[in-house]
Amino acid sequence: MEWLVGLNSFRLLAIILIVIYHLFRDVMPGGFVAVEIFFVLSGFLIVSKLLTEYKRDAQIAYLRFLVRRLRRIFPLLFSCVVVSLILAFWIQPELIANIGANTATALTFTTNISELFSGGSYENTFMPNLFEHTWFLALELQLYLVAPLIVMFVLRIFGTRRRGILALMNTFLILDGISMILMMLYGGAMGYADRAYFAPDTHIFPFCIGAAMACYLQLSYIPRRVSRTRSVIAIAISLILIIWFARHTDFASSSTFIFALPLVSALSAIVCLLAIELQGNHYNKKIMRKIFALPDKIGSYSFGVYLFHWPLLVAFSSIFTISRGHLAIICISASVLLAYFVPLLLKYLVTRPRLAIAVAALAIIPCGILIARTPSQSVIAESFTHEESEEGITTPKTQPDYIGYRSFMQTAERVILREYELSSSAMSSPNRSYTAAESPSSAQVLVIGDSVTLGAKEAIESTIPHSFVDAKESRGIESAASILAEYAMQGDLPHVIVISLATNERTFTDSLMQGIIDIAGEDKCYVFVTGYAGSKQPRETQNEAIKNFANSHANVYVVDWWAVAHDNWSLMYADHIHLNPDGRLAYADLLYSVTRRLAK
Repeated sequence: MEWLVGLNSFRLLAIILIVIYHLFRDVMPGGFVAVEIFFVLSGFLIVSKLLTEYKRDAQIAYLRFLVRRLRRIFPLLFSCVVVSLILAFWIQPELIANIGANTATALTFTTNISELFSGGSYENTFMPNLFEHTWFLALELQLYLVAPLIVMFVLRIFGTRRRGILALMNTFLILDGISMILMMLYGGAMGYADRAYFAPDTHIFPFCIGAAMACYLQLSYIPRRVSRTRSVIAIAISLILIIWFARHTDFASSSTFIFALPLVSALSAIVCLLAIELQGNHYNKKIMRKIFALPDKIGSYSFGVYLFHWPLLVAFSSIFTISRGHLAIICISASVLLAYFVPLLLKYLVTRPRLAIAVAALAIIPCGILIARTPSQSVIAESFTHEESEEGITTPKTQPDYIGYRSFMQTAERVILREYELSSSAMSSPNRSYTAAESPSSAQVLVIGDSVTLGAKEAIESTIPHSFVDAKESRGIESAASILAEYAMQGDLPHVIVISLATNERTFTDSLMQGIIDIAGEDKCYVFVTGYAGSKQPRETQNEAIKNFANSHANVYVVDWWAVAHDNWSLMYADHIHLNPDGRLAYADLLYSVTRRLAK
């Protein structure tokens, strides 16, 4: 569309913020808000095309529309998957966990749904999914499935004249309001950050804002004459505010979902609307073409850069022991080159169908073999469930208070005795001959945990009598209530429930923790474990929330894992988070020291 001068430059700004967020999260911790720009532009462009088609043909060729979208997205996505798989396997395949399932969800546009149901974390810093960034494409395609149906339904009832387009605009505004309220409710009030961010119902609002803007411009057959000076100032202020949100927004904060994401979406719509209306004046449009010629050209490759930069970052991070700045130069340069040359190759193949089929087959066969050969678990994850030699997984020799298992347990004893006023007999040596309970209903102690707990699963179940451990990588506090609800439907829950979900970055709210108690019942004893995620990822806020919650509930106890782990790196692997064999035993003993006096 010729008159959309400058919008590709807006895409360029969005991809710059996202790349900085992934490469330098401390510099741009809220860079993820730039995704809202893509959603707003997508809603605007898609609904503009649908309106034009419906007004021209009195219908929308639904299947043809979807084929066009897939033809634009899928070839580059498929190329990204192929390049990433080959590169990852060539570099260090054991670092890429569960690649078969991740590839399937990426190519079927279901990554966001998969992350929701698997308890995945958007800000997973331990076990990055090579194709996690395709959640955005998945959500976009899901919106593409629905948007044409909404347009056809409303215009068929109200017609294509002003009344029909006005009704369509109001429909999108209503959907926008509903989605925004759900986002604020789930992400803000309830603290379900990943549920709010990944789900279509909560994250449809920026797309709807763009769609409503498309309807508004259709109603204004002739763009309004706007003051160039005022419009430029308003655009500049909006862009500054978007960058400010990218600089100061925290994914774990409830304010992100109540204020930041809706406001960035609204600011993005303002920038687009004013940029388009400025072009109603031929002179303004001529000036804008000169100013934005180069950034518009570069911005046209933003989709490719978005696709390639994340898997390249995951792969290169595993082999390059260089500064973040040098890694950024390598990743960005490689992403730009791939974003430029891969579409050229695809255009060449389109004109030669037989060659295209042969190339696709040559790509699919080795990728299938690579997926079959790639381990289903990463090195760290595999070490959770198998006793391995520690060759290649070393602990740094220069660290504060480098102490062993015995000293660790002495520190743990002091913390436990202080917290619970127990006698020293409570710290008796545990028996490690127990077998795990077959299910939560037959257990006396249920432990719900994340990757740290997963590593200690065998140690816990052999140390704590009649215990059952349900642990998974990247799991957060928001998943605990649903897990307990599912177990409650299968039978009675045990008397002692341990919640160890503070490793990953989450917002621990009273409502989330109270929801756990509401599901399982006030007659149970609850043990919350504080989190430790290394010196560079503080967990003080959520640990303090856990302690405050325990202080106000007589049946809630705290195992202060942070207090005994933050200076005991000798019990952890090199990431200073996940536990080596000694650490697993120490962790199990710590839980045993508390649960043994609570279990009936």
